Amino acid sequence: MSIRLYQADLLNLEPLRSQLNHDFAVNFAQEITEVVGIQQPFMNFGTLTLP
Repeated sequence: MSIRLYQADLLNLEPLRSQLNHDFAVNFAQEITEVVGIQQPFMNFGTLTLP
Protein backbone atom coordinates (compact mmCIF):
# COMPACT_ATOMS: atom_id res chain seq x y z
CA MET A 1 0.00 0.00 0.00
CA SER A 2 2.70 2.51 0.95
CA ILE A 3 4.71 1.66 -2.20
CA ARG A 4 1.70 2.50 -4.38
CA LEU A 5 1.22 5.79 -2.54
CA TYR A 6 4.93 6.53 -3.04
CA GLN A 7 4.73 5.70 -6.75
CA ALA A 8 1.71 7.99 -7.07
CA ASP A 9 3.68 10.79 -5.34
CA LEU A 10 1.16 10.85 -2.50
CA LEU A 11 3.66 9.67 0.12
CA ASN A 12 7.26 10.79 0.38
CA LEU A 13 9.44 7.95 1.69
CA GLU A 14 12.74 9.75 1.03
CA PRO A 15 13.19 11.02 4.62
CA LEU A 16 12.69 7.48 5.92
CA ARG A 17 15.07 6.07 3.34
CA SER A 18 17.65 8.72 4.15
CA GLN A 19 17.40 7.99 7.88
CA LEU A 20 17.77 4.25 7.30
CA ASN A 21 20.89 4.82 5.19
CA HIS A 22 22.31 7.12 7.87
CA ASP A 23 21.58 4.62 10.65
CA PHE A 24 23.20 1.83 8.66
CA ALA A 25 26.34 3.90 8.08
CA VAL A 26 26.56 4.87 11.77
CA ASN A 27 26.12 1.27 12.93
CA PHE A 28 28.71 0.07 10.43
CA ALA A 29 31.20 2.69 11.64
CA GLN A 30 30.61 1.66 15.25
CA GLU A 31 31.21 -2.00 14.41
CA ILE A 32 34.46 -1.17 12.58
CA THR A 33 35.60 0.94 15.53
CA GLU A 34 34.93 -1.92 17.93
CA VAL A 35 36.79 -4.43 15.75
CA VAL A 36 39.80 -2.13 15.43
CA GLY A 37 39.73 -1.47 19.17
CA ILE A 38 39.66 -5.20 19.93
CA GLN A 39 42.31 -6.16 17.37
CA GLN A 40 44.77 -3.38 18.25
CA PRO A 41 46.10 -4.95 21.51
CA PHE A 42 46.51 -8.32 19.81
CA MET A 43 48.45 -6.78 16.93
CA ASN A 44 51.01 -5.32 19.37
CA PHE A 45 51.22 -8.49 21.43
CA GLY A 46 54.16 -10.00 19.53
CA THR A 47 56.18 -6.83 19.00
CA LEU A 48 59.37 -6.08 20.84
CA THR A 49 59.79 -2.55 22.14
CA LEU A 50 63.23 -1.22 22.91
CA PRO A 51 63.83 1.48 25.55
